[in-house]
Amino acid sequence: MAAQADAPKGSLVIIGGALRAENVPVWSRIVSLAGGEGARIAVFGSASANPQSAGDTNVERLNKYGAKAFFVPVAVTLAGTDYLAAADDPELAEAVRSAGGAYFAGGDQSRITRALRRPDGTNTRVLDALWDMYRRGGVIAGTSAGAAIMSSTMFYKAGTVLSTLRRGVAEGAEIAPGLGFIGDDVFVDQHLLIRGRFARMLPAMLKKGYKLGLGIDENTAMVVGADREVE
Repeated sequence: MAAQADAPKGSLVIIGGALRAENVPVWSRIVSLAGGEGARIAVFGSASANPQSAGDTNVERLNKYGAKAFFVPVAVTLAGTDYLAAADDPELAEAVRSAGGAYFAGGDQSRITRALRRPDGTNTRVLDALWDMYRRGGVIAGTSAGAAIMSSTMFYKAGTVLSTLRRGVAEGAEIAPGLGFIGDDVFVDQHLLIRGRFARMLPAMLKKGYKLGLGIDENTAMVVGADREVE
């Protein structure tokens, strides 16, 4: 994958789901890429049905590995909040922008894109802040749903692997726009081997014209560097 002159200077840590708390190499790598000991990492529980709990759990885990993580209260299912107002809050956006990295917990990826894009499809301030942080050299990590958003197209309301193979995919149904941190030329899917999802990747890739896909198994991560080399 050739680097582009305007490519972000940061890295992506794309995790296939079910990341265990004791997976030292992955958690430590996220903290290291965010700046090492004391790195500020913005944690998004946006995909979860209980974003506060998911956020708190992952803040605790990242802090165990040396970070100074903090919860970002932008989630459609976060009780007592206006997620659109939170996503456009200037102070919250600045906190994300000045962090060394961000981490997206798992759940439903459509909740992430709904929380971070306005109803008209434009970026909220928090999403712009994530891009600013990534472009200047920060890390964006995500597991399961947090991995799905990495490509410009993601699975949305997909059925079983077999039904996807039989019927194909359609925009706004099985697939929808992701956040595209990895670029427009790579498709990402997760829970790869345990759920047999290598088979459902093919219809989506053919539909959208992708020639390259990254399929990632559970408790496993791929690191995509600024030079677009994959580890």
